[in-house]
Amino acid sequence: IDSPPILFSKDCCVDDAVEKIQQLNRKEFLDLYRACDSVIELSLVEGDWNGCLLENNGQIMTWISNFMTHQLFSRGPRRWDGKSFEKGSKGTNLFRTYDDGDIEREHRIDYTVEPSFYGSDKDAISVKYKSYQNVFSLWRTMGDEIKILRTDFIDGEVLLGMGCMGWSGGFLNGSPFCLYRKEPSKTSLSMIGDNTKQLVPGGRSKTD
Repeated sequence: IDSPPILFSKDCCVDDAVEKIQQLNRKEFLDLYRACDSVIELSLVEGDWNGCLLENNGQIMTWISNFMTHQLFSRGPRRWDGKSFEKGSKGTNLFRTYDDGDIEREHRIDYTVEPSFYGSDKDAISVKYKSYQNVFSLWRTMGDEIKILRTDFIDGEVLLGMGCMGWSGGFLNGSPFCLYRKEPSKTSLSMIGDNTKQLVPGGRSKTD
């Protein structure tokens, strides 16, 4: 990590943590992502998560990520708003409509634990879409990799993710995103493992 680190304090809330993460550029985000521990068990992420896209290596690539996700992937008058992880390693994406703010569910996923592309010594949640897309679908080669940001937030939990398309370079050109929720699960993520704090590199201006 090149810049002076900022510690998430013990009384840090989810909104503050997400705001700090949104200030990171892609390199700083990847430094934080690689520092996250391996995923222990999938049950820790079950449930609905809000989501936001992050800075992706400059204004042009960030615009492309937003267009692909909020326009093409969303398919309608709505925007991508997160993911839902169900029991049995299945799930779906969440979309919020522009007119009334309702949440709609589409684009099913399978998820499991696999070695991370961004460091083979650690495991991450691997999300795949192939089983639910036809051979001509733009999203057939789509994939995500997700890690748990292990911090003791007072009101919720935060996940970090990288999304990609196989036809556009895969995870070499992955796009950063963040998942978060305000209501902690029965087993708090902050109580798992010894690393209850993470370093966040100093950020730049908010780009989302």
